Amino acid sequence: MLIQEDLPLSGSYRPIYLLSTTEIACKKLAFQRLYWFLEIHDLLPLSQAGFQKNCSTIDQLVRQEHTIQGALKESSPGLSFVYQIYF
Repeated sequence: MLIQEDLPLSGSYRPIYLLSTTEIACKKLAFQRLYWFLEIHDLLPLSQAGFQKNCSTIDQLVRQEHTIQGALKESSPGLSFVYQIYF
């Protein structure tokens, strides 16, 4: 328990949760193996570049700009859907 300012109150204490080393290692190994499998079999779509290695959300902005420029050159309508989720 970590102690905060007001010692007599039970609300001043909060529990400490320590993950076991084995649990952390297993999660990391499972993630790496799953990510490797998805990469090898090309199952990660380019539209989800925000969490992939060597990709960022800037890649999405560049792709969006490319789509807009292409639609303007061809004088065709373009459709864009942008949303943001806050947690």
